[in-house]
Amino acid sequence: MSRSWMSVRIPELVWFAGGLVWLIVCSGLCLLPLDLDTAVPSPPWMDKLVHLLMFLGAGLWLGLRTELLAVLLLLAGFGGLIELLQGLTDWRSADILDWLADLLGAGLGWWLGVGLLRPAGVRV
Repeated sequence: MSRSWMSVRIPELVWFAGGLVWLIVCSGLCLLPLDLDTAVPSPPWMDKLVHLLMFLGAGLWLGLRTELLAVLLLLAGFGGLIELLQGLTDWRSADILDWLADLLGAGLGWWLGVGLLRPAGVRV
């Protein structure tokens, strides 16, 4: 049985724009002086979960068109840059565990993209 009727083709411009929006939003959330811990009480691991989910989205997005090694290298570099920049601010701090959560999220996102979306016919 052919699944061609189910396939979805995402235009490259939409794919690229989605990634650019993610990059801008993620950079802003990670670098702006937002003090959400005092505004909304949260468990100590919430920051790691936020990092994991942000990079899961990026891994999923990249997984539609890119291989795992490229996804991990790109997002490891971006996550590392974010952590370095956070360490240079007075309102954020660099944390290796945040970077590891970024990598875990990127890998999981890629796996979901390849394991769920590609077989369902979603393509770029």
